[in-house]
Amino acid sequence: MKGMMDPMEPMVIVTGRAGQLLPEWKTAVRECHDRGLSTVTIVPEQYTLQAERELLQALGTPGLLTDEVLSPSRLRLRVCEQVGRPALTPLDELGRQMTVSCVMRDVKSELKLYGASVEQLGMPGRVAELLTELGRSGITPEQLRSQAKAEDESSLTGKRFTDLALILEAYEKAIGGRFTDEAGQQAWTAEHLAESGVLTDACVFVYGFDMLQPPFCRILLSAMSCAHSVRVLMVSTPGTGDGYIFEAQEQSLRCLRGMLYYAGLEQMNITSRMAKPPRAPGLTHLEENLFNRAPACL
Repeated sequence: MKGMMDPMEPMVIVTGRAGQLLPEWKTAVRECHDRGLSTVTIVPEQYTLQAERELLQALGTPGLLTDEVLSPSRLRLRVCEQVGRPALTPLDELGRQMTVSCVMRDVKSELKLYGASVEQLGMPGRVAELLTELGRSGITPEQLRSQAKAEDESSLTGKRFTDLALILEAYEKAIGGRFTDEAGQQAWTAEHLAESGVLTDACVFVYGFDMLQPPFCRILLSAMSCAHSVRVLMVSTPGTGDGYIFEAQEQSLRCLRGMLYYAGLEQMNITSRMAKPPRAPGLTHLEENLFNRAPACL
């Protein structure tokens, strides 16, 4: 198992339009396949089947032997198969909702905004989704309380942040030492990924994600210690007239680059580049100016 990536195979971050990234991914996978290298493409949960179809079409083969498509949850299961299951029991969606329902009842008297809605049908599910997003973003109760003070705690927004901080704190206390949620499962995957050998010497592609959350970025950092190469393809075109609509994507990429820097991996020649534009000049112009507030003439 490699301790470091080959300097000639750095992490590459490729940005571009959706129509540019798909052929970019197909071409890169085909090149790795032709060189006899195994590939693993990590895609969002709902995209696995379509990505497998695209991959079969790109390779022109009846099946996939050395090329895989994995979602984050399937990647975690593969790691579990190799190193054993984590000590903490994973919480599924229903388990999260039940836990949130219990903790909201426990702190009902302290809630300023959500107290009257605790028994409302579907409320625990909506709050559970919020907590999942907060966990993906690495946001803590302390950060929520700080934001509540910045917004004025007596305002509607301030009360919402205060309630979420209270619920999140109670939720973390309830599952602590017994269960693990999605963010905890991804942290466990990152910790044991190299040991499992699932990505050892594989060309890893990350494709189809709208954003890269901090827990998932940690998995990519772990992949860099054992994979042959890591290539991240994200829909974003900074510096263009409509670049402002990709600010969320750029923010997640800045987060990834920041984590790479603080992990001491900047010496590994992390590079960024734009995908090749489509051949038709008219289509290029349309894509770059569709949401441009001051479109240029063709």
